[in-house]
Amino acid sequence: MSYTSSFLSPAASEYAINLLLQSSFKEGICRPLDPKIPVAYKFGERVLNSVAQLHVFGIVHYNNSPYLIGVMTKGNNLSPLKDTMGEISGIVFNYVQANS
Repeated sequence: MSYTSSFLSPAASEYAINLLLQSSFKEGICRPLDPKIPVAYKFGERVLNSVAQLHVFGIVHYNNSPYLIGVMTKGNNLSPLKDTMGEISGIVFNYVQANS
C-alpha cells in the first residue's frame, strides 16, 4: 500500500503501515469486516480496579476509499466493549460503503 507521508519518510511510512497491518486483534473494529479488507490498526486494553478500557485506532482500506476510525471504550468487562466496538465499526463501514 502506498501513501504520501508528511511526518515520516516514504520508506518509514510504508514500514509503519506494514507493521500495523500485522496486528492480531481481530475483534472490535475488524469483526464486522470481510477478512479480505486490509486494516492497519493499533489497539490497547487495560483493566485496572475493575474498570476495563479497550481502544482501537486504524485505517480501513476499503476499495479506493480508505478511512480512519478510532473507538475508545470503557466499562466493567472487556467482552461487551469488543461487541460495542464491532457495532460502531459496522455502522461506519456501512456508511462508507453506501457513500463511496
